[in-house]
Amino acid sequence: VGASTVLRGCSKRLAVTTDYPERWAPAAAEQLVENCRQYRKNLYLWFEQQLAAGPWALGASVTLLDCYIAAMYSWGPRQAWFDDHAPKFAAIARAVCQRPELAAALRRNKLI
Repeated sequence: VGASTVLRGCSKRLAVTTDYPERWAPAAAEQLVENCRQYRKNLYLWFEQQLAAGPWALGASVTLLDCYIAAMYSWGPRQAWFDDHAPKFAAIARAVCQRPELAAALRRNKLI
């Protein structure tokens, strides 16, 4: 299973859990949300270690994974956290945003 598959699956489960925490832990909804946020950060740290040396996620060529990274860069835990804790991830996201053909799509979707 690839890194993007792991992150995509976990992101969906975490979104459901953090959007409606009282469904899953009525007595500890806040704690569940915090645990999910920390788990998500741990996944991003793991993903950072999987990234190629660059300049793109899988090496020398831009792929759809790079575009997905650019979208994730605007999600929680937000850009400042990625800049501080996942520099390869952040660099890829910024590089995607610099490509005119990709930046236009990101702007249309209010990601940049």
